[in-house]
Amino acid sequence: MERKSLKIALVVAALSCAAWGAQAATAYPSAESSLSAFDTGFGVRNEAAVTQGIDLPRIGSAHVLTPGESQLRAQLDWSNEYVFQAGGSETYMADGETQRYVLDLRHGFAGGPWGGFELGVTVPLVVNNGGVMDGIIHNYHELFGFPDGGRGSRAHRQVEYRYTRAGVTGLGMTSSGFNVGDITLDAGVQAKPGLALRTEVKLPSGTANYLTGGNWGGALWLDYDPFVDVISRWYGFMSLGGSWNATSDVLPGLQRHAVLLGGAGLGFHITPAFSLLVQGYAHSPLYKKTAISALRKAGLQGTFGGRYAFSRHLAVEAGFEEDLVTNSSPDFGVHLGLVMR
Repeated sequence: MERKSLKIALVVAALSCAAWGAQAATAYPSAESSLSAFDTGFGVRNEAAVTQGIDLPRIGSAHVLTPGESQLRAQLDWSNEYVFQAGGSETYMADGETQRYVLDLRHGFAGGPWGGFELGVTVPLVVNNGGVMDGIIHNYHELFGFPDGGRGSRAHRQVEYRYTRAGVTGLGMTSSGFNVGDITLDAGVQAKPGLALRTEVKLPSGTANYLTGGNWGGALWLDYDPFVDVISRWYGFMSLGGSWNATSDVLPGLQRHAVLLGGAGLGFHITPAFSLLVQGYAHSPLYKKTAISALRKAGLQGTFGGRYAFSRHLAVEAGFEEDLVTNSSPDFGVHLGLVMR
């Protein structure tokens, strides 16, 4: 409870600072607006190993590319999780790190009822291993007196993802592995200024044995820019949608096929080139018919970080992620990104 209370306090503090900053914000000269093309969400998602077969799309981009414009995004999301729970006849262990390397390419085209549209492809490489962050996270919890759920009593750099019910193993992975994840093909249209309608199809290119996906899926969602008519230092997004996923070989008897998802973000330009962004990504429960709360709870991830635009063609970003709803997503994560237009 202490850890959860501190997370809530940090979110409140961040929003309070944002509100204070709003009073000091000044109009943004139009000459600087060329850098606003990078004012999107970080493109993060719940990276828990058992979520890799669930289509949780990148949200927070309310403006589709103009005809002839291209964008390449390369990013790394590095997360660490440790959960051990038992309830009734069930036990669940998730101990390891996931590195998700992503290449995302998209291009704007002319035509269609909205005057243009965007097509893209996302190729992830997913690595599951023991990692290097166990000791750092344990020392952090110990320093501030946070509960660590038994992390300190377990050897570091272990890999174990296991679920059992009545002594029968429904999930068992105890070795490192990597593979291509589920590739997605996406499309978007500018329904109106500041409102993008997006959809994607998730291909079964991953492998369930390596916890990198391996089932069909698809998503439909809206990205909205509440600052579309405002020229200021502020930017942000609000997103809402859902996904449907075919049965995966990872806990197939517990999987929910339909998932609701949404999120919001608020950013502020310290300078024309450098901005800070806080965002949240929520989704409904991914699993059912289980006493394990880490599987049956909804997910909520918070991300805070910054972005620097070297020019209107190149930007870098970095942030860290926390599980605002504990155990249903990784305990801690790091996000790094490079965006070229």
